[in-house]
Amino acid sequence: MQSSLHPTLELIRARHSERSLPGARRDGYKLGLVVEGGGMQGIISAAMLMQLSVMGLRNSFDAVYGASAGAISGAYFVAGQNQGINVYTDNLCCGRFLDLTSLLPPSIRAWNLYVSKDQRTLTSAAPTTSQAAAATSTSVSAMNTELAAATTATRPAMDLAYLLHNVMVHDNPLDWEAVITSSLPLKVVASSLDELRPIILDNFTSPEDLAECLYASANVPEVAGPPRMVRGQRLVDAAVFEPIPVQSAVQDGCTHVLVLCARPASSAGGATPVAKVAKKVLVAAVKRTVMSPDYMLDAWKTSSSDEDDDALYDSLPSVRNASFERFGAHVLPLFPETTGGAHPVCVEVPKLLAGKAEGVRVVKQEVGLPLGLLSNDLSTMGLSSHLSKQSDGYQGNVSPGP
Repeated sequence: MQSSLHPTLELIRARHSERSLPGARRDGYKLGLVVEGGGMQGIISAAMLMQLSVMGLRNSFDAVYGASAGAISGAYFVAGQNQGINVYTDNLCCGRFLDLTSLLPPSIRAWNLYVSKDQRTLTSAAPTTSQAAAATSTSVSAMNTELAAATTATRPAMDLAYLLHNVMVHDNPLDWEAVITSSLPLKVVASSLDELRPIILDNFTSPEDLAECLYASANVPEVAGPPRMVRGQRLVDAAVFEPIPVQSAVQDGCTHVLVLCARPASSAGGATPVAKVAKKVLVAAVKRTVMSPDYMLDAWKTSSSDEDDDALYDSLPSVRNASFERFGAHVLPLFPETTGGAHPVCVEVPKLLAGKAEGVRVVKQEVGLPLGLLSNDLSTMGLSSHLSKQSDGYQGNVSPGP
């Protein structure tokens, strides 16, 4: 009797049962795990990763393909560090990582600073005449200095250096050496401005090399800074050419692929025609304004990621039983039903926790239950806002970062 399970789930079940390990398979298949990013909304796919690990399925995969935030979450997954998901709520909501005012013209940044300081002055205790006179020259000088700094500020709106060299080294340290030496390889996907296509970065030689590859994959043009020169190529965010690196995984030899999506299917493939047109207009406007430096002109002309993204989402919900014809591999997507209010630049912890809970629920329902790894009680499936830190898994020694 033919199994009702998707071929990708069949392979995961067989490998979990056999306790086979990456690099030591005998079944002749290659199972890829594709992780979508999406900025802060990436907490959803990160939660999916964490739940796969909690259920003991990490060693069922042969490679992890991460795009942007998905690559960073994938690094913690490969290292066996489930607590890595906490960076979203513990470290990235404080204003140090995201500062969208950096995208404003210098004159407006300076004006905002001036108004902010003026308001603080009005609400502070009134000084005496002598105190005011003594402080005037000093305060004016300080104000002029800060206004000048505001008009020449170079800090990016998305500070990836803070994430990679502070948070991932000191606050929630990644075991960099564990990623580099893992038998489950991390494949970081980025967009090459020289080859005008997505490329895979792997076989990392050092923590510094890994950090540079992760930086490049999440390097949103202008928002995170200029292109990164990595391995002889100018690289920017994976989403320019391939936000969900399914094709990269298939071209890398994967016969089966599990896709962890950070957006509901309705956000692209299931959207109405009017919504799709509105999305294209919005994306075009963003490209013309925020992300329109000269170095991106050829990339935007070449990129079909918007259409490919729509086509991928259009096809994914229908490929659960017949994905081979579309991709040349058995592709199984996991979609959240909701984002819980989380979005790419969300810094509201309750919304991020809701997105996290949804990611956990989806994996429990779509993978855990069919494989018999969980009970049928859906009422407890990731619906609470917090997951017990006791279930966060690996907490071993962490190697120094870059």
